[in-house]
Amino acid sequence: MTIYIAGDNMMTSLGFSTRENMQKMKEGISGIKKHKPEDWLNIECCISLVNTDRLDECFADVANTKKFTRLEKLAITSIRYALANTDIDIANPNTLIILSTTKGNIDLLGNDKSPFPPERVQLWDTAQLITSFFRNPNPPLVVSNACISGVLALVTAQRYLEQKLYKHAVIVGVDIATEFVVSGFQAFKALSDKPCKPYDKHRKGLSLGEGAGTIILTSDPGLSQPEKIVVRGGASANDANHISGPSPTGDGLHLAIEKTLQLTDQNRQDIDTVSAHGTATLYNDDMESRALTRSKLEKTPVNSLKGFFGHTLGAAGVLETALCLQSMRENTLVATKGFRTKGTAKELNIIKKMKSAPLHHCLKLASGFGGCNAGLLLSKHGSF
Repeated sequence: MTIYIAGDNMMTSLGFSTRENMQKMKEGISGIKKHKPEDWLNIECCISLVNTDRLDECFADVANTKKFTRLEKLAITSIRYALANTDIDIANPNTLIILSTTKGNIDLLGNDKSPFPPERVQLWDTAQLITSFFRNPNPPLVVSNACISGVLALVTAQRYLEQKLYKHAVIVGVDIATEFVVSGFQAFKALSDKPCKPYDKHRKGLSLGEGAGTIILTSDPGLSQPEKIVVRGGASANDANHISGPSPTGDGLHLAIEKTLQLTDQNRQDIDTVSAHGTATLYNDDMESRALTRSKLEKTPVNSLKGFFGHTLGAAGVLETALCLQSMRENTLVATKGFRTKGTAKELNIIKKMKSAPLHHCLKLASGFGGCNAGLLLSKHGSF
């Protein structure tokens, strides 16, 4: 069964729609800013933050902003925007809602002054609240597996629809920047004191970000977007190397790539571009370069989007896939912001500048703590 893209949305520091984000990227604009301790949670860091005032203004049109957390407002608004140009009925029993996140309402943890009940910190409670908001009768599904959560949620949704368990799926990925998250990455010494530089020789570490992304899938070709982009399938694999460090040889990601190509019966030579994880840490970027080389994709144009809006954790896979869709619609290879000098263990074909190119097949990759890795293949209908 063929599974189509019916709608999508991106909400980041760059904008509140996929097109707005794409336009800012074309202009070379990054949403990563240096924040002084007195400006943000007493922490000095380079981070990409969503405009809270704009978010509240958008959300006020549908509900009381005081009754929802910031994360919930991001997720609900993103879903609303993704639904706007579709005929998908999110309240129909044939529609499944999937939440992809790593931390959810983590800012409520230990917050004695919070007006929200303690259970709102639970991911299942957040998912149910979102589902109830849209009056969907089905139990929601939560996918929380480190930074591959978004890609894994899309793979899961594709399989559910392929098995005819549902006709449509609404996948929302969301995470927010909090003191808990930033201090955790600081403890790993994984943060850069300047905006991140994926795959660059002088990279120092990652830049965190926040945001929400939504992708709507359908098995009904009549409800697909005009471009008829198809989610062909995907796979995950674990290298079981370390609780935080990736396998030096790229075993897990290589296996995820190979399984994805095998499941979709895709010729690797026909893949037009790879949207990689690209966190700009020394170990991740080296690992990816080895995995892509082992999969004979080292000459395929590769990019990382994290130099534009940071690493958004559980939202990353959904946000970055939404941008892949826009790239395919516009037949545009998106540059890797911050990359200048080659500096990975194996040389890759990193996209330095925006340029036009026919894009029929895009491979989206993700990697995360615990050695998890995932791949997802997107294709234009009729190209396979």
